[in-house]
Amino acid sequence: MAFEDGDSSGFTLPTFGDINTILQGPLGRGLLDIGTTFAKGYFESQNQVGFPLQTSAAAMPAIIRGGAMVASSFALRFPNLAAAIAGFAARGITITRSKLWSLVKRFGPDFIVAGGILSASAISELFIAGPGRRRMNAGNVKALRRAHRRMKAFHNVCTTNDRLLGGRKKGKKSVGTSGQYITQVK
Repeated sequence: MAFEDGDSSGFTLPTFGDINTILQGPLGRGLLDIGTTFAKGYFESQNQVGFPLQTSAAAMPAIIRGGAMVASSFALRFPNLAAAIAGFAARGITITRSKLWSLVKRFGPDFIVAGGILSASAISELFIAGPGRRRMNAGNVKALRRAHRRMKAFHNVCTTNDRLLGGRKKGKKSVGTSGQYITQVK
């Protein structure tokens, strides 16, 4: 690639094909080995309890495997995901299905699997299971005020609409008697 003025002085930028060829050669393999070694050392140092990063059904506690006790329906339907959540709990990390769901939505499943946070099977089970049920916080004053403000705004829209369409005339009142309505005038 030459510069716009036409004088490149023999310098050209490498194309994508050149870079791809370089990275597929011994230099690329060396960089990949260095990165893999670094990542493996980092994630092993973070794993202090000894719980495996890539969980499987064999790594699940007896309660989830269905030993002497009955497993929950969630653990029976999604064993890899339940084992991963139990593994985080064993390490003292409070994580829920909704937190894992937001991580996957934010960073993508490839990053979560490559980082050793969840296995590929646990990710697929998470996509099937979904984020879980959201529960209403009845003590959320901010949300209650917002709902009240919206109800008042809707009421104002309705009364404005009634006024514009004519609505009821002042002084007239409908009184219901046995299914029939009689209009009374004061």
